[in-house]
Amino acid sequence: MESKEVRNNLNYIDACGIGIDLANDYSQISYVTKDMNEPKSISTIPGESKYLIPTIMYKVKNSDDWYIGDQAKLKSFEDDDEHYTVRKLLELIYAGKELYLDDTKYTAKALLKIFIKKLLDEAKRLENVEKARYISVTVEKSNRIIIDTIYEILEELGYEKAQIRVLSHTESFIYYAINQKKELWMNDVVVFDFNWDHFSYRKLSIARNKKPSVISIVEKDFSDDITMSNLETDRDKRNTDEKFLNIIKEEFYKQIISTVFLTGVGFYTDFAENSLVELCSKRRVFKGHNLFVKGACYDALLRYNDNKLNEFVIQCEGRTRANVGLMINNGGHNSAISLSTAGSSWYEAGARAECILDDVKCIQLVVTSPYGDCIRNVKVDLSEFPDRPNKTTRVSISMSFRDDNTFDVVVEDLGFGDFYKGTNITIKNTYSVDEILV
Repeated sequence: MESKEVRNNLNYIDACGIGIDLANDYSQISYVTKDMNEPKSISTIPGESKYLIPTIMYKVKNSDDWYIGDQAKLKSFEDDDEHYTVRKLLELIYAGKELYLDDTKYTAKALLKIFIKKLLDEAKRLENVEKARYISVTVEKSNRIIIDTIYEILEELGYEKAQIRVLSHTESFIYYAINQKKELWMNDVVVFDFNWDHFSYRKLSIARNKKPSVISIVEKDFSDDITMSNLETDRDKRNTDEKFLNIIKEEFYKQIISTVFLTGVGFYTDFAENSLVELCSKRRVFKGHNLFVKGACYDALLRYNDNKLNEFVIQCEGRTRANVGLMINNGGHNSAISLSTAGSSWYEAGARAECILDDVKCIQLVVTSPYGDCIRNVKVDLSEFPDRPNKTTRVSISMSFRDDNTFDVVVEDLGFGDFYKGTNITIKNTYSVDEILV
């Protein structure tokens, strides 16, 4: 343990935010301070641009020592013991698997916790970043299993829930794009992501005729058409180049695209010759590894600066798709109070309210498209509640999301003080935004 005197002599960086990109093949980490113009990705080799950290772990036999990344690969090779090597951490989380190493059971969460802690230790060792005010973790596809797991891990590592956020790669792309020079996103912006397990396309568009402006994303998966295994020979590369060229022509047809980003290890195999010529025609094209990790870091920085991006409503994977309000009678006039706004992180969205029923047997929700072109009313039947005199039933109304499209509404009978005890009767309904706004 370091003494207080030693720690006081260390020049730790006061970071506003840390960004982590977790993937099955490679992970990355970055940080930002209030004095930086942009986040800094952390290289595993000081002085070099070695940002990709293989998402691999190696446990030394009969020891509590763990290695990650390139060190794990090297140690596994030196010890000639593949049994103690752990790969595809996110797949283990989704599957809920457990591993036995040295007769000790490791849950997928325990393994991911070791990996994340090692990443944070590297930030401390290489850049003197001990802890940030906010931390954002981005993954290719976010769902409740991985989000819950990452939140639990980071809270166990000392972060408070309010300091943490888990983003999809799509959300990170948005944060990265809108933090670039404005001329780069005056028109549509595209990112192609090519890695060992996927080839994806995302196009960012901004509807500026709305107030606030709406950022929307078109996503397509071309993983069946273009794979890393199809790049082994020169002929394979030419065929892949032709497929990529056809995708570009089809997706860019009659589109005004100002900027294209290429990310992922696949774009460092130099297969894209004719397709790259097409991409660079009247467009700015950038290639790099750290788009998503820097996007996560920008999210942390925005939260540090208390910037809510009120000028935009974000519509993409991971963000709620509609405004949801509760219709109430206020002084004889009907009005809606907000339970959730479109473009919120679904994991954080929702609200709770208490109301007294005034001669009604249902409550009414108002669901509105973020574009303002579709409004629907949804009634929640309360006939299961006991009959009481008017204005003597108090109810709790809670709303929460299961994902970016599905939300639950729970209404509970609270009774009315000492006059009528609550019955604990609860009415729960689940709704799909897509089905409501059909």
